[in-house]
Amino acid sequence: MKHHVKIPLIAFGALLVLAVAGCDRDHVKVYHVESAEFATSAPPAVATATAPAKMPITMPAGLPAPDNSALPPLKYTLPAGWTEKPATTMRVASFEVSADGKTADISVIPLDGRGGGAAANVKRWRGQIGLPPVTEDEAAKLAEKVSVGDQPADLYDLTGGAQRILAASYHRDDTEWFFKMTGDAQLVEAQKPAFISFLKTVQFGPAPR
Repeated sequence: MKHHVKIPLIAFGALLVLAVAGCDRDHVKVYHVESAEFATSAPPAVATATAPAKMPITMPAGLPAPDNSALPPLKYTLPAGWTEKPATTMRVASFEVSADGKTADISVIPLDGRGGGAAANVKRWRGQIGLPPVTEDEAAKLAEKVSVGDQPADLYDLTGGAQRILAASYHRDDTEWFFKMTGDAQLVEAQKPAFISFLKTVQFGPAPR
């Protein structure tokens, strides 16, 4: 089954802090994410203390909406069991997966430039789940090699207590793309193969002229 979803692509400042549709179990769905033309269809949810490791889904006050018109459209295949959620000002795509009363949140966020650098982002992600910071060299050693589409990318697998984060970083042109899953440690572990498979399905279309 194929679905076409138009969602705004967002690119904004590298200093912005990273905190980083429905389908049956027997089906997968292919999505197209295209730039501009589509306003957020629902008010963004507010991050709460019950989900401490989730990336914020609203723009910080005072930051202008970025110009996303030059970003390429995305195409990807949604894994079985993942449910689409409304896009927000920070996310070009947003999903959720649940099992046995446990939930994991998945986000796709593009940032201008290098998104703050690997060490800074790993430090933020580790802080979100109560882990101590690491040096730049230590952060580099944590990276697993994966693919976004057919291109190499870095994956960081971080566990702190009951929470776990999978965060893939892929640099394309002048944009750093972050694909992040956050949630119950056991559920995220079980979903890691699906997450990596999802990354492999991502395709970038030609940028609008």
